Amino acid sequence: MAIEKLSATKITRLNENGMYGDGGNLWLQVTNNGINKSWKFRWTDRIIGKEHKLGLGSLDTVDLDKAREYAARYRLMLHEGQDPRQKRDASKLEAQIAAGLMKTVEQVADEYYEARYIGKSDKRRKISRLHLNNYIIATIGKWPIQKVDTNVILEQLGLRELWLQKNPTAGEVQGHLDRMFNYAIHKKYYSGQNPASRDILQHLLAPSTDVYQTKHHKSLPYKDAGRFFRAIRADFDVRHQPGYRTMSSFALEFVGLTGVRVGEVTQACWREFDEDTMIWTVPSEHKKNKKKSREVPITRAMNKILDQLRQRRREASRRREAVEASISPKDLVFPGYHKGTKMDDSTVLRVIDRTWKEDIEITTHGFRSTLRDWCRANRFPDVWWEIQVDHKLGDKTSQSYGPDQLTEKRRGMMELWGEYCSGPAPEPKTGKVVNLTSKRRSA
Repeated sequence: MAIEKLSATKITRLNENGMYGDGGNLWLQVTNNGINKSWKFRWTDRIIGKEHKLGLGSLDTVDLDKAREYAARYRLMLHEGQDPRQKRDASKLEAQIAAGLMKTVEQVADEYYEARYIGKSDKRRKISRLHLNNYIIATIGKWPIQKVDTNVILEQLGLRELWLQKNPTAGEVQGHLDRMFNYAIHKKYYSGQNPASRDILQHLLAPSTDVYQTKHHKSLPYKDAGRFFRAIRADFDVRHQPGYRTMSSFALEFVGLTGVRVGEVTQACWREFDEDTMIWTVPSEHKKNKKKSREVPITRAMNKILDQLRQRRREASRRREAVEASISPKDLVFPGYHKGTKMDDSTVLRVIDRTWKEDIEITTHGFRSTLRDWCRANRFPDVWWEIQVDHKLGDKTSQSYGPDQLTEKRRGMMELWGEYCSGPAPEPKTGKVVNLTSKRRSA
């Protein structure tokens, strides 16, 4: 291949726009009728046949001899099977890292967390922080963000192994990585394609259905509801007078009677409950999706609990010789043991361990399934249950109701549920067995 076909004099005379070869992959690009001239190193990938270009700089800063020196260096890389662009980018990256100009994974993870989770619940923030700390920062936190590729995520971070051993957790971690790298790309901390994108990883990881079977929350069979609620109503606090129920047992019963999430109950304040309309308005900040508030009809069974708690607060105020035995709208309905503190969700769950001795494992979240099974057995529309438990309405039947929360329709359904939970499970009806054959003969 002929090389060094250009000369300084010839270059000076080039005024027509175009590409002029010097040989050995080195080209001079002329634009703007000769005003702008710059060097390009061009080569073709032998495997896929794609042409690549690498800018070497303007003629004003890189003269002919320097351009030929660069070209010779890059031709040697090609001969050794290296990509000149990747090699040069890696050198720039190392220089940025040495100068402290490159963000680390830990720095980006912290920024992402503060930006993304500032308005989330304490529980969600805590879980997300643990995932970031334990699976991302602990493994590749000190890595410069730009040096992380898909292989680093699969091997150094360990997502491939985690995907097989703890698939639900791996899914959470992958989601964090995907959003974190999108954040980094938007902030220009990372250039290139998102290495944690599901579009890429789906070709490198087994389908979740092949490595993990969904475990549903263990729920109480609805026919055992009467016995269960009688058991938790007998959860007394031995530190007080006889018959003094634990606050956590009240909270657990309220969860079961409403079908709401336990966090919505433990965060509930008195101002959310309207005695005139008999509606509990759950504010958006207490909900899982943090979108808009929702209405929960207050039934007689629910109101009975609220009345008991109102009376308890008044009696406590009188014992403290308060001028007026009143309840502040900001007070928690189901407060924690220490004054002014929120009850921990796990405290509610422990009531089940104390009171339910049956060989049926259940969780607080499982009450939603219990309510669903009872609703279906009594032929209530599924959409009523979905709105009651605040499920996302996705199908066409659900969407047809629009913003209507069907509060009064749900009130009738939940009144019957409250009555059902207040009594024992109904026994199957029995009657005299009639021998149809004998009856036919007598006829």
